Amino acid sequence: MRRSAAKAISTGVHDIFIERPVNGTNLIIITTDCGGAAEEGIDANAIPNGTVVRLRRNAVSQLVTTFTESASECTQNAIRISPAMAKKFGIVNDTRYTVTYNSVTRVLRLCRKPVTELQVSPVLSAQQKIGTIGIGDGLAAQFGINLRSGMFITVVRRRVRLRLRYMELFDPDFFSYAYNLNPADALKLGITGKETTSAYNQITRTLVIS
Repeated sequence: MRRSAAKAISTGVHDIFIERPVNGTNLIIITTDCGGAAEEGIDANAIPNGTVVRLRRNAVSQLVTTFTESASECTQNAIRISPAMAKKFGIVNDTRYTVTYNSVTRVLRLCRKPVTELQVSPVLSAQQKIGTIGIGDGLAAQFGINLRSGMFITVVRRRVRLRLRYMELFDPDFFSYAYNLNPADALKLGITGKETTSAYNQITRTLVIS
């Protein structure tokens, strides 16, 4: 009995995006198996295309039709929903959730997951302006950083807090995983080029470096 129950549950981490519906407001599109995602998405085979499931967040629920696609060359497992559905569930565009699907009850449950932790190695570069932090678009997607370039984030290490301007970096050929600090800012934070554990919080816009 326990084994059957375990197989019935599929859990993953997905970013939810709000898009105009292509085929009705009750359709959701699930993208999983992204090779560059920080954490695994739900099993691509767990929800066959066309399955009607009950989408639930807290006390709010709604019957929806699912379309599941598997994509390897991407950095975010995603779920796309309509603006009307986002309003009903209180979901903000490009926010991260733990998604759990029960194939027995056909309930797809959403639980907010604001913090993502990664192992990264900062690069200390004099070309990175003082008062800024440069993060590649691929790494930003892994962290769940949903800010526009030029906005501020708070970088914390131990008792030091710096308010740095976030600069999104790009690679012309593929995703960028750069993680750059000016040496002066790195010195204030006590950071060298060694690998660190960094955790980004979408709600507080805080990057905590251990």
